Amino acid sequence: FKNVILFFVNSNSYDYIIAGGGMAGLSLAFHLNESVLREKKVLIIDREEKSSNDHTWCFWESGRSAFETIVFHKWKKLRFYDTEGKELSLDLAPGGLEYKMIRASDFYSLVIPRLRSNSSIEFLKAEIRGVGNGTVDTTSGRFEARELVFDSVTLPNYDDPGDNNLLQHFYGRLIETDTDVFTPDAATLFDFRVPQKGDCRFVYILPESPRKALVEYTVFSDSILSEEEYEEGLNDHIRDVLGIVNYRSLEVERGVIPMSDAVHETNPSARVVRIGTAGGYVKPSTGYSFGRTQERLEKIVNALEVGDAIPDFRSIRGKWKMLLDSVFLNVLGTGKHEPADVFARLFRKNSPEKVLDFLDERTGLAGDLRLMSTVPLSPFTKAAFEELVRTVFRRRR
Repeated sequence: FKNVILFFVNSNSYDYIIAGGGMAGLSLAFHLNESVLREKKVLIIDREEKSSNDHTWCFWESGRSAFETIVFHKWKKLRFYDTEGKELSLDLAPGGLEYKMIRASDFYSLVIPRLRSNSSIEFLKAEIRGVGNGTVDTTSGRFEARELVFDSVTLPNYDDPGDNNLLQHFYGRLIETDTDVFTPDAATLFDFRVPQKGDCRFVYILPESPRKALVEYTVFSDSILSEEEYEEGLNDHIRDVLGIVNYRSLEVERGVIPMSDAVHETNPSARVVRIGTAGGYVKPSTGYSFGRTQERLEKIVNALEVGDAIPDFRSIRGKWKMLLDSVFLNVLGTGKHEPADVFARLFRKNSPEKVLDFLDERTGLAGDLRLMSTVPLSPFTKAAFEELVRTVFRRRR
């Protein structure tokens, strides 16, 4: 009887449990599997098996990443259109940068079989009901982590009125035309030739051939739109701006990404570490997360390998970088200045590599100040003052 109990306890006990098998959870397992920790007993819990092309992740970098073999397409040129239709061409080649795209289906096809080939890693298809200090409750029972639970499912509410809370929401289609329409060596990062309607709205185009591209209607606002509004905005742009009448829709992509300066509780207890969106890995002012997630997870695995503490990424970022995000969100969310003009000034008055380094938080104070001097002074000064006051107010609470 004791042996049966011991077997049951041990079968529900792991070195690490990863709660959530999305991009962040699978990436962590991937990096663990590539490290000296690959023999650690790991359980990955998610409510569904991943295989479909449910996401597209983009990021910029120089050189090769850990997922270089599955980069679906890359661009060395970016395009920008302001609200008046003026085009700005951005050449990334001089800085050695490339804008890269990874399809979720390719990511799952690479990562999941590699993880399944390791007998120390197990998958569990179950609903996660709660994450405790070293435990995960699911519809299939409770599981315990001897060392750590990595939680990618417990998100803040993003409803504190004291925070800047926006959403990046989008609806896109992979379309194919009968004639050559797209320029496959240039991605359109922002096309503001759409009615702004009091928000920040633009179209994002990732061409993979002269006749095929992912075209997404994207909005930064505090609430999502109806299905009809996304459809109308995308259809109008494809027809009236891109001049495409006849095309086929091959795939549909939709999503909602939090853009918030809310404080993420990254270590809610001694044996829980939150990762991905739950850990605050999404860049608040842009919504980008893939590159930041890989960089942070690699640092976590490196720390685990040598027995160091998990890095405190908020401290590493510093208060200055967090303030910059808050100021940007303040301007975008309060209508202090037209968002399209803010982005236009950034890209017109700075080299693309400087802007992208700034967005990646790879610039120092002097570089940040030089770049910030190119945005509209009055609204950003007002926003900075409001954010500083808000910070002081919070400390007194």
